[in-house]
Amino acid sequence: FSMSAFILQTAAWRAGLASEMQFWQEWVSKKGLDWKKEFDDRINGNANVKHYLEGLCRKQLSFIQRNVIIDVGAGPITQLSTNDTAFKVYATDPLAAFYKEILDGAGIVPPVYTTFATAEDLSSFFAADLADVVHCGNALDHSFDPIRGIEEMLVVSKPEGCVVLRHHPNEAQAGGYDGLHQWNFETREGRFLIWNKDGVCDVANHFAGIASCTSYEVNGNVVAVLKKQASGISYLHGM
Repeated sequence: FSMSAFILQTAAWRAGLASEMQFWQEWVSKKGLDWKKEFDDRINGNANVKHYLEGLCRKQLSFIQRNVIIDVGAGPITQLSTNDTAFKVYATDPLAAFYKEILDGAGIVPPVYTTFATAEDLSSFFAADLADVVHCGNALDHSFDPIRGIEEMLVVSKPEGCVVLRHHPNEAQAGGYDGLHQWNFETREGRFLIWNKDGVCDVANHFAGIASCTSYEVNGNVVAVLKKQASGISYLHGM
C-alpha cells in the first residue's frame, strides 16, 4: 500500500470515529442492543476464555503455560473478561477514555477496564515477548493500518505465542467503505488476505520467516491464527 493510500486511510478512519462512538453509546445505554446475552456475559465476566480461543484456533493452543492475553480493540468491555484467575487479560482500545465515560455514566463497573492503546503502536504500551495470546475480534478491520497492527501484535507476543484474529468477511466492500470499515479480511483458497481498493496483502507471505499463518471460516467469520516463530522482531516495520 502506498503512502498516499495510507494518508487517505488515516483520514477515513478519523472521519468514521463519530459513527463508531455513537454505536457504543447506544450499546451501553440499551444494554447490548440485539446482543443482550453477550452484553450480560461481558459485564459479569462469564466468558469462557479457554473454550472461546480453543474453538477459534481449532484446539491448536495449549493453555498449560498460556495465561497472559491482550485483547486489542476490546471496546467498552472486553469479551475476554473472565472470573478465571488463571488468565490475566489486558483490554486495549484507542477509544478507552470515551468508553470509561459512558460506562461511568451508566453506573457500570466492568471486570476489566479497557485502557488506551492503538494496535499500530502496541509495543509502546506492552513489553516485547509478553503475551501468550493477542486477540482481536471485529476491530482490526477498523484500524488505519491493519498490517502494522499485526506486526505490533507479533512483537508483544511470546515466542511460540499466537495472534488470533476473528472478523466478519469483507465488511468494507459490503458496506461501501463507510465509516471505519475500510479494510476487507478474507480467506481465499486457504490464504488469509487483507485488501481494499488500493491493494492486497497475502499475510502468510508478508510474515514468512516471522510467523506461520493459518486461516479458515468459523461460524461465518474469517479466523486467522499467526504463530510467532522468533523473538525480538522489533525490526518488522522495515519490511
